[in-house]
Amino acid sequence: LDEAFKASAYAWETLSDPLTAKSGDPREAPLSKAYNTNETYWELLAREEHRSRRFNIAMQGIQSLQSDVVSTAYDWKDLPAGSVIVDVGGGVGTWSLVLARKFPDFEFVVQDVPGVIQDAEKLWKTSLPNAKVTLEVQDFFKPQPERNVSVFLMKHILHDWSDEYVVKILAQLRTIARPDTKLILIEIIIPFACHDPGADDGQGIPGSVPREAPAPLLANYGAVSELSYFLDMDMFVIYNSQERNIRHFDELLLSTGWKIKLVRRQEGASFLHSIEATPVEVPAV
Repeated sequence: LDEAFKASAYAWETLSDPLTAKSGDPREAPLSKAYNTNETYWELLAREEHRSRRFNIAMQGIQSLQSDVVSTAYDWKDLPAGSVIVDVGGGVGTWSLVLARKFPDFEFVVQDVPGVIQDAEKLWKTSLPNAKVTLEVQDFFKPQPERNVSVFLMKHILHDWSDEYVVKILAQLRTIARPDTKLILIEIIIPFACHDPGADDGQGIPGSVPREAPAPLLANYGAVSELSYFLDMDMFVIYNSQERNIRHFDELLLSTGWKIKLVRRQEGASFLHSIEATPVEVPAV
């Protein structure tokens, strides 16, 4: 709340400045104006330990709200022993750890920046020392190491980045994907406030149409969905990014050679849903 509230006060200045109005650069987010810096939020966290510690505590709190969302994000039991799961931007591997306990025959690769991977080594050594896991320093904007990946897993990563950066991330994954590689995105899918007649056929994507509230209520259940919209604004003021609806995800994925196969909607209080995509031909530029 500290960073977000301060940054939100500079939203208008950012949107009205011709230099930043249409920018997706995280260094040109309202946060940058609020703190008079050209650093990204991630760089700010790396420099100020108390902010980093507070952020990690907040992420643990969010994890407790979504304690088992990864286990139901895909039919993991259908994968054979030895399947390689790459947790892209996976932090210390909290979610891979959940899967590793349930599927000890899988091979996990947890990727993140150097400092985070150091913390990951401590976590896995104490929590599951015999796990088949590789803890790997990897910039997801750079080429991925060649390996036979069964599943790329990305939980709550793409909402941190504007479209121009998201396509770079997805393109790197597509480059080394096999025909049978799956991409699992666990993200907020913003619902429309009104009924969307154009989505009645589900765009050919099972699960893409959410359960709507009956009239005269708003189709998105109004205040029930406010957290998703709050986080959408939060992503803008801090990262110059956004949450996305299913059409937006579909367009981004198709542009980088991925096609949505289905959406697994989490029931109950969960605000995260799973998008399963498979490789298709990359469109000609």
